[in-house]
Amino acid sequence: AFNLPEDPCPLAEPDTVICRCECVPMEQIRQAINDGATSFQAAKYLSRTGMGWCRGSHCAPIISQMIARQGNIPIEEASQACIRPPLFPVSLEEALDTEDLA
Repeated sequence: AFNLPEDPCPLAEPDTVICRCECVPMEQIRQAINDGATSFQAAKYLSRTGMGWCRGSHCAPIISQMIARQGNIPIEEASQACIRPPLFPVSLEEALDTEDLA
């Protein structure tokens, strides 16, 4: 609902946990950015951030802002993620097929 400030974590120390689900600290995220992460997805691969229960819903905006700021790239580019919901579409025919349940 609100835009992030220019520096999303002004008081964060290197050991401050940014991704609560996977306990990823600020220094690990900064290292991922230094290692070449130019999107949230890339930071996820390099640091395990965003792989917990919330799927990055809490940490992704902060990490994307860090990447955009440090890499001097648009936030839209830094925010790119490959979201895979835990659900998949089922046809009506499959949903109504009760023969296999017996």
